[in-house]
Amino acid sequence: MTFTRENTSAYTDAQLIEINDKWAAVAKTLGLESGTDEYSETYDRFCDAVKSHCDLIGESNIDWVAVFVRMDVAADLRDG
Repeated sequence: MTFTRENTSAYTDAQLIEINDKWAAVAKTLGLESGTDEYSETYDRFCDAVKSHCDLIGESNIDWVAVFVRMDVAADLRDG
């Protein structure tokens, strides 16, 4: 799944690249496999996290993987 201009709004191309890179890092960190329920559920939660932190997208000092992995839902998925 990829964030694009077709399924998002108000993001620059550079921001979309960063968001997609962050999602790839989250999926790799949590060991998610495309096509699984865990992947889909985590992707949905990542989308929600991106929406709620949209003002921070593009700030290079934000470690999105760390932010997301620390969320209780991600921790439950990782440990479950």
